[in-house]
Amino acid sequence: MKTAAILVVLSSSAIAFAEEPAPPAADPAKPAEPAPTPAEPEPENKVTITPAPSGALDTKPTSGSMISSTVDDGGVRASSDGSTGSGKAPKIALELSGAGGGLANQLVEYKGWTFENGVPKGFRFEANLVGIQLAYELSSMTNEQACAADCLTGSFGSTTIHSIELGYRFRFSKIGPVRPFVAASLGGVLASGGDWWGSTKGGSGRAGFGVEIPIADKFFASATVAYRIVVIENPLRNADAEKADKVLLMTEVPNGDYAEDMHVVAGYVGFGVQL
Repeated sequence: MKTAAILVVLSSSAIAFAEEPAPPAADPAKPAEPAPTPAEPEPENKVTITPAPSGALDTKPTSGSMISSTVDDGGVRASSDGSTGSGKAPKIALELSGAGGGLANQLVEYKGWTFENGVPKGFRFEANLVGIQLAYELSSMTNEQACAADCLTGSFGSTTIHSIELGYRFRFSKIGPVRPFVAASLGGVLASGGDWWGSTKGGSGRAGFGVEIPIADKFFASATVAYRIVVIENPLRNADAEKADKVLLMTEVPNGDYAEDMHVVAGYVGFGVQL
């Protein structure tokens, strides 16, 4: 009986297995499903460069463009066409100034006599190359009177002083419409006393402060205040007469009085052109 029961169970299991439906076959007409698309990587941060307008990055100077410098080059502003601009100090300049001033002392004072002159008047001409200046100045003073205990007044001509000087003009950066500068020079002089005395030689020195004012493209005006000193050989001293007096009059040859000097506070107003 047990054997018969076991056979019945096995037969039922076999029949149930045989009756289970097989999986459906793939339909050849139906296309296969596509494989899943892999995830796209996150986009990287990109820098977008916008091109500048045409010619914005072109650093090549064009005709008429200005090239400025921050170094001390004498204040020259050059352009591609070789010209200089009115806003900068000139590289080469010619300047003519009218001059006047006041005397701090008289030029010649000798043996109790003072030869009094009027105020100096004249002109000054300068040629300037990047600050280095060569100048000629003429000063004229009327011979008014010679005074000792009393004064002699008459027409005694004029005292004239010719001076040739070499110096330097240092220009600062512009302040508004003007460019300030300082200048100094040394030179030699030839002086004549009109009816008082003949010609004599000496030296001169000058130091001043002023401003330049550009006008148009190549012209400028200037104004300067300067201190000036002129030293000349004493035009009235006679060494031979002093030696004769020592022998005949038993007087000592005086020491000193070999030179005479004059101190002037001068003002100049000028007009110049850049080359």
